[in-house]
Amino acid sequence: MSSHNKDNDTRASQPVDEKTEWLRFESGVRRWGAVFLFIVVVVGASGILSKGYFSEGYKRSGNLSVEYERFGRVISDMSMKVMVNTRDKMTYTVALNGDFMDTYEVLTLHPDPVRTYSEGTALKIVYNVNPGTEQQAIWLGIQPREAGMGNIHVSLDDQDSLSFRQFIYP
Repeated sequence: MSSHNKDNDTRASQPVDEKTEWLRFESGVRRWGAVFLFIVVVVGASGILSKGYFSEGYKRSGNLSVEYERFGRVISDMSMKVMVNTRDKMTYTVALNGDFMDTYEVLTLHPDPVRTYSEGTALKIVYNVNPGTEQQAIWLGIQPREAGMGNIHVSLDDQDSLSFRQFIYP
């Protein structure tokens, strides 16, 4: 019994063998890990990774304007709002072209169009103008199918057109 206590006393009085290279490594991980975590939180809150301040885009051309999201994720819902100045029009056609048909799936479309059809690589949406309105909005709920940079072209009656890019994260 006394030899057992002697072994414990001997171990307790010996210092711990610390490796200074591992202590420096741990210190670096703590320091840079905190900086990395702070950067991820700021980037996420600002909207660079998804919805937020830097993610919101707006383009205008003549009687057509579009509000869209610059960044999205594969198989996550995104929204797009197309505004049309309908003054002096009875009907109008909005065409979505570029990578739109290949890259996105349309989940919702409000209000319901009079007619929807595809022509080549374009999705064409036809609306009648509501009497007494000078501006109408079309809301699209879309879902990206693949990651990467997408170029979208939106045109109104083959006259006013605009283009924008969206980056889709995997």
